[in-house]
Amino acid sequence: MTSPRVWMFLVKTTNRTFGGNLGYEDTIYNTYQWDDTVPNYNKVKVGDIVVLRDGKASVGISVINSIQINEAQSKIRRRCPFCNSTKIYERTSFSPEFKCQDKKCLKEFGANEVIIQNIPITKFKANYSNGWLDLIGRVSVKGIKDISISSGSQHSIRLLSWDKLKTYLDDYEIESISKTRELILSSLPE
Repeated sequence: MTSPRVWMFLVKTTNRTFGGNLGYEDTIYNTYQWDDTVPNYNKVKVGDIVVLRDGKASVGISVINSIQINEAQSKIRRRCPFCNSTKIYERTSFSPEFKCQDKKCLKEFGANEVIIQNIPITKFKANYSNGWLDLIGRVSVKGIKDISISSGSQHSIRLLSWDKLKTYLDDYEIESISKTRELILSSLPE
């Protein structure tokens, strides 16, 4: 039997500092959304295992049972007015409100100076509500980096090593997620 493909989905619901986009409407225990501007956007498939994490640790694990694709959508992209980078960060305790994080720029600017673009995208929404298992605090951010295929990656969708992930889970959870994955895969239309 081949190892399942495992993805880490980064969930940012509060305290977002990245200002290049306005975020996504995720429901942590049920759905995760992304678009075709996100690295690895087209590699995630039904039947893949997902580990969701926030800024501190893992939240849960499940199996993708469906992916909804919505073409011809749009989203707001915000850019630095000096260098056109999307690496802008919104600050809550400093003025002006924004600072560019591009190492060649690092300029500060107000909200009225931000370049606003409306770009065409395709949206994806994975549903993994069947078989959700809480992992709250079981795998740290360092642990996620240790089990990532590309440990230096900052991507919000990142490939993980199934073999390394199994060492972080006890036998009950491994058995549960494996059985859930088999059940979901056997019920999918061919």
